[in-house]
Amino acid sequence: MFLRSNLVKGKCVGFVYRYYSSSKGKKGTKYSNTLILPKTKLPLRLEKAALLERDNRLKTVLESKDLFKWQQENLEGSTFVLHDGPPYANGDLHMGHAINKILKDAVLRYRILKRQKVHFIPGWDCHGLPIELKVSKCNLSTNVEPMEVRQKAKQFAEKTIVKQKQVFRSWGIIGDWDNNYTTNDASYMKKQLTDFYCLYKEGLIFRDLKPVYWSPSSRTALAEAELEYNKNHKSIAIITKMEIKYFTITGNFNKEKIYALIWTTTPWTLPCNQAISCKANISYSLVRSSSNNELYVIASKLLEDISQKLNITLEVIRNFLGHELIGSKYYHPLFEDYLLPIVLSDYVSDDKGTGLVHIAPAHGPEDFVVALKYKLPVKSFVNKLGCYTENVGSDLNGHFVLGTGQEIVLKKLENKILHCEEYIHSYPYDWRTKKPVILRASHQWFINTDKIKDKAIELLEDVKIYPKSNNETHKKTLISQLKKRPYWCISRQRVWGVPIPVFYEKSTEKALVDESIINHLCDLIDKNKGFDFWWQLPVKDLIPSSIIEKLGIMEENISKGQDILDIWFDSGISWSTVLDDKIADLYLEGVDQFTGWFQSSLITSVALRNRSPYKSLYVHGFAVDENKQKMSKSLGNVIYPDDIVKGSKKRKAYGIDVLRWWVVCHASRENVVEVSDSTLQACTDEVQKIRSVLRYAVSILNDFSENEKIEKNSLQIIDKYLLHLLWKYGISTQQMYENYHFSKIGIDTVNFLTNSVSSLYYPAIKDRLYCEFENNPSRRAAQFVLLEIFNVVTRNVAPMVPHLAEELYDSLSVKKEDSIFKTCHTINNNWNNDTLNDFVEKVLLSVKKDLHKSVGANVAPYKIWLTLTEDFYKIISNMQPDAHKMKSELCDFFQISDIEVDVENLSGKNYIFKFEKSSLFVCDRCRRFSADKEYELCNRCSSVVGKIHKESLIN
Repeated sequence: MFLRSNLVKGKCVGFVYRYYSSSKGKKGTKYSNTLILPKTKLPLRLEKAALLERDNRLKTVLESKDLFKWQQENLEGSTFVLHDGPPYANGDLHMGHAINKILKDAVLRYRILKRQKVHFIPGWDCHGLPIELKVSKCNLSTNVEPMEVRQKAKQFAEKTIVKQKQVFRSWGIIGDWDNNYTTNDASYMKKQLTDFYCLYKEGLIFRDLKPVYWSPSSRTALAEAELEYNKNHKSIAIITKMEIKYFTITGNFNKEKIYALIWTTTPWTLPCNQAISCKANISYSLVRSSSNNELYVIASKLLEDISQKLNITLEVIRNFLGHELIGSKYYHPLFEDYLLPIVLSDYVSDDKGTGLVHIAPAHGPEDFVVALKYKLPVKSFVNKLGCYTENVGSDLNGHFVLGTGQEIVLKKLENKILHCEEYIHSYPYDWRTKKPVILRASHQWFINTDKIKDKAIELLEDVKIYPKSNNETHKKTLISQLKKRPYWCISRQRVWGVPIPVFYEKSTEKALVDESIINHLCDLIDKNKGFDFWWQLPVKDLIPSSIIEKLGIMEENISKGQDILDIWFDSGISWSTVLDDKIADLYLEGVDQFTGWFQSSLITSVALRNRSPYKSLYVHGFAVDENKQKMSKSLGNVIYPDDIVKGSKKRKAYGIDVLRWWVVCHASRENVVEVSDSTLQACTDEVQKIRSVLRYAVSILNDFSENEKIEKNSLQIIDKYLLHLLWKYGISTQQMYENYHFSKIGIDTVNFLTNSVSSLYYPAIKDRLYCEFENNPSRRAAQFVLLEIFNVVTRNVAPMVPHLAEELYDSLSVKKEDSIFKTCHTINNNWNNDTLNDFVEKVLLSVKKDLHKSVGANVAPYKIWLTLTEDFYKIISNMQPDAHKMKSELCDFFQISDIEVDVENLSGKNYIFKFEKSSLFVCDRCRRFSADKEYELCNRCSSVVGKIHKESLIN
């Protein structure tokens, strides 16, 4: 029995064979040729070269079966639509790609196994700064001919797509690979132009001068989604004084100089100052400084804070509300010839600073709103490189605002600065160049999200977000992002992308947008197979003379736009080309896409068709190293999926099964997902457990036919119990798949195989599988259960590890299709048996546990006397009325020599039992304590051997 318990753990089928083949009787009789032993060519383990060879072989097999094409042609009914968010075609695939595409594939394969048709067209984002950075080798400071950049970028993107596609397919990702979409495809760009014009015609797209996030390092406007925030950014924070010329608060202090105190973390914006803002209902104080007798205006609530920071005493002369300051004027801090107003603003607070805010409309969205209200000029003295222009004077001209420019400003303000400190805070950085950005007013194209967001938020109420545990949090995040977004800047000052299809009247800068121009450009895209012509052709070739005549403008007074469309608009509009009029059942991306693709897709879909592009969202996490640090080349902690699959100098080859298992079972859990050798080894062990347990089922089913008729009374108690557990497992995992609880499927599968199948069921059935006659009904019943276990479990893990599932299914003698994904299998609800489950768990498993506690692991030599309550005795009698068979089944269940069952009225107990060493001997064939004499066969084995001998004589 010790040898059998090792077998349970899936250590080696050959070990069983050696055990039985060594069995011989008193006179040396061998019985190995009378046993039916497991038989399969499927390797127990795969490592190193054998593992990689198998992965490559199965890649070819999976592709040759073309599952995606098969399901399109053979499955009927509704189609499950998963829309692929396009990854950038800008380099090697990283762990984020693996997480994203493998999770999508698991969803699609589950749907196919449900016999549901799927729609999945893989895509790539080919435009924008990520690729320009690659081809420019991170040098954007020099002027390069647009066509040189475009040609290099196009070649790079096309080569990258080929490489990435090969790797995706090697991971087993199914999809319409022959018809994938790219954002630089001619038909895609044509649709983008027509969508742009539709939005423009509806008044949802407009051009204006507004402050936007501007990256001096990339020389372009950026969207919120293209920012990352550096929590440790160091700014220079100052408190400076601005002299008030006309002070609306009267008193005996009117002949003295009065100063407004301003606190700012962006001193570089002071040359662009146009006003000071206060809040109407905040209390302000006029105070006298103990150090120099000067009079300052400060928010009353902040007096103590300012006093400590300046190390002075502040004497309050008078208190007043902010609205009383309206009408006051002050001198510009740098250009004292200018008198500027004090105005009101609701966003001013007295929580920090001084309670007074300097307004630079060109460099802040709130400042810009104040400028619109009070008709203040929006003056931008900063160019696209982030340097001051000559408008602010020769001493500042050409100096970088976040460098020497700010230093000069501080020097010019030297006599007016009361306090200066280093201020560490969260600050936006360009996500590509990793350098700080600024807010800068420039003429840009915008989508008016104010007109859209109420409808978008309303539609979000019906959108499901998975995992459900974070549903409300994620939905609030998305709604919050929409609410605070009054407009979306969709223009970029780059060349690798889709040009905004707009011309301008030079004399007035009026934008010229017309449907006939759009149609002509679409024809040129077809003719030129792309959009390079925009940079190559003169205006007269871009706008036919008939259209110019229609516009009533001289050709020489027309210029073409130099901006391209934001890549978030590029990809956000993908539903329009890929889905036609469909709504996707699912968008599945990383959590960062709440500020990116999830949002841009929603905004464009609501704007163009008043519908959400998706019914549900699934959000996955990001990969980090074992120390929870973000992967970075500079830190040297980057782990590539290819290293996990094929191995590297630092890491052994784990194979594609482990990569996929790690993704589906681990990367779906949290926002941050650890990649480490310890985690990967745990995944290896789990995949090996699945392989070992299911391989044993394959090895036993080599002589079984699926057409075999299994009588219900052939099923033993352990068989019925296992089918009940299989039913519970199958139903619960179906629900988990529907709710995208991938990690729980993995946990439940391994637990089910380890505890219910390998530790409980396999030991209980091996005697009848090996020692009964081949067609014995109880043997066939066990095989039937094994086939059901194989079918349910293999189909459950197939979406996660399709390579392993196909390998297992291909080794199965009982198969009808060339792929497990083409099979149809339903879980039989008749397997559900709560009464049986109650009896087994409250009685049989408890007895088994108590017995092992008392005698240890080797229970084979023992006999049990088991007394049951009347209710439980009725249950077992109904399940097996034949007393002899009942004893046999219970002996198999407990793995013991003999058992006697009785019934009594037990007070407060379900059972009582006692045990002792059996008087029987070890059978020389089955090795159980079931023989009446030493070195003899038990009655069962004697009968089977006799029957085999008789048949061999006949044959």
